[in-house]
Amino acid sequence: MNPCDAQVAVDCAGRAVHVHHRKRRSQGGTNDPHNLLKVCVPCHGWIHAHPASAVMKGLLVNSWQNPEEVPVTVEKPGLDELCPTCKKPLAKRKKSEPARKRVTLGIRLPKDADEDGIEVLETLLSAVRDDLRPEMGWTDTVPVYYVICALAVHWLQSRGKATEG
Repeated sequence: MNPCDAQVAVDCAGRAVHVHHRKRRSQGGTNDPHNLLKVCVPCHGWIHAHPASAVMKGLLVNSWQNPEEVPVTVEKPGLDELCPTCKKPLAKRKKSEPARKRVTLGIRLPKDADEDGIEVLETLLSAVRDDLRPEMGWTDTVPVYYVICALAVHWLQSRGKATEG
């Protein structure tokens, strides 16, 4: 059995089935042993999905670097470790942690040009407002734009683009 040299993906298979070039062939990487890693499919995908973290761990090497001089330092990511590129967590929550509440909304589009799209939007936002009211501490008369602002801020924060203030 060929063990995975990377072991960075949460769902690492442990058994290597791919050969990964640390310095990409398009950047002058060779098939020399110091430039190759045996990796499983999930870890190979992780390396290319998180290039900044992969470079920090030595799993990817920049075009100006020599793979022979860059050590590979891998350890399982912690729950708080974020990808420097996309700011998403590198590790999944443990099974013992409670699952986050997920809400699925069905959005009905206007049937035709004669139907008022504003009424459809108001109905949707009212449903969201009613669902968020206890969690946000809103009163029964909270304006609909509060809902839109709360959703926009949440959306931006989830992408690391919102700032305090």
